[in-house]
Amino acid sequence: MLDVPAIRSLCEAAFASLWEAERLREALVGHVLLLLPEIEVLAQQMSGETQRTAYHVIDWARDLLASDPPAGSARAVRAHDLAVVRRALLTLHEDPRLIEDARPAASGVTG
Repeated sequence: MLDVPAIRSLCEAAFASLWEAERLREALVGHVLLLLPEIEVLAQQMSGETQRTAYHVIDWARDLLASDPPAGSARAVRAHDLAVVRRALLTLHEDPRLIEDARPAASGVTG
């Protein structure tokens, strides 16, 4: 089960400092790994620009997870990128309107 308050708290800590984000990189990766399958399912229920955005975030997350962390100060930038993608995944997970807006309106016709 997702602990949304803990994830959000860690997101905020990661954005406070790139160097702090590097220290938290393992937790960032763990949260992305938890959120990614959830968003992959939810994205299938979305439509239009919201769906395209969800797929863009999914692709970015996969790219970050698939590549080796760079050396030196670039590692902090990578951790920041992980924090950004994690926050985007969390937003997609938390906002049910992203799916509700994609559902067709009820016609009121009963069968």
